[in-house]
Amino acid sequence: MDTLSRYLDDLAARLPREPRLREEVLAEVEVHLRARARALAQQGLDEEASMRQAVEQFGPAEEVGEALARVHRGGTWREGLAGGLIHLLAGLVASLPVLPWYYGGPWLGGWKLPLDLAFGVAVSAVSVGWGRRRRWAASWVGYGLLLAFGLAMAAARALAQAIWPLVAPHPDMGLDLTIPTLAAFLAWVPLAAFAYLRLTQRDRLSGVLAAMALVPFYWSVLMLDEVASPAQYLLILAVGLVSALATAVAIRVGEERQAVLALLGGNLVALLPVCYAAIYVTAYPAVLISLGGLLSPASAIASIAVYVAISTVLLLGPLWFQAGTDRLLKRPTSP
Repeated sequence: MDTLSRYLDDLAARLPREPRLREEVLAEVEVHLRARARALAQQGLDEEASMRQAVEQFGPAEEVGEALARVHRGGTWREGLAGGLIHLLAGLVASLPVLPWYYGGPWLGGWKLPLDLAFGVAVSAVSVGWGRRRRWAASWVGYGLLLAFGLAMAAARALAQAIWPLVAPHPDMGLDLTIPTLAAFLAWVPLAAFAYLRLTQRDRLSGVLAAMALVPFYWSVLMLDEVASPAQYLLILAVGLVSALATAVAIRVGEERQAVLALLGGNLVALLPVCYAAIYVTAYPAVLISLGGLLSPASAIASIAVYVAISTVLLLGPLWFQAGTDRLLKRPTSP
């Protein structure tokens, strides 16, 4: 391997993992080094010596790689806002048709279906068009996976309801929708696993950004099912806003550890009021860890701790899944 190839390989190991960005940076460095080597060759050096001196003047790969990584790791605020926008839109789509009515505004229930359809089309377009090429689009891919699960569940239930009268001895007994839901989930898991794996292999932070659709937004919506309105819709809107801000900061920072901490912080800020409302209004989350079957401060604290732990595991799940898959697929080295 020649001097230039070795240097570029050493440099690549220290750059961000996003393929497109890495290729652009390496191509720019290669053009610069070749131009410098040609200039040195005109002074009488042979080809290999001129390239070696050009590399030495450019600087050690470790220092240059770290400097370039710092420059290219973070995104722009525009990219951050584009990535966070989807969370805010999700909160608006869920709350806007209903919330104004509670404060004397117009009833916008008739807009729910058009808003849902527009939201689905936008999520699908961004997920397909930019999902694999832009870090900010990873948030949209997360909602795209939720949309895919919703469609799979609707299809499974429609199919089950069509088949049920043909196979049930007493069709009027009704249909337990647990089995269709489970079938949709089992069909969706391979798709989600593949999408998360591809995202995290390309860029580890993208996998966590995609998981923000599940946590805290979707997780919070599930916990607020029994909370009375308008508190339910206000909290959903607040969760969307907090998720949007945390996502924008994470994309802008870019550095993996700091970005993940920003997302975990956003999850915590969003989840605590949601847990409080769900526990003290309905008490159903605390039932899992209630002491003697009664809601108490101790059971509430334990429940909040468990739900924060579960949401953290879900949020960091893509990183652990990718690490486990890489370890599982790693070929043993020959002695």
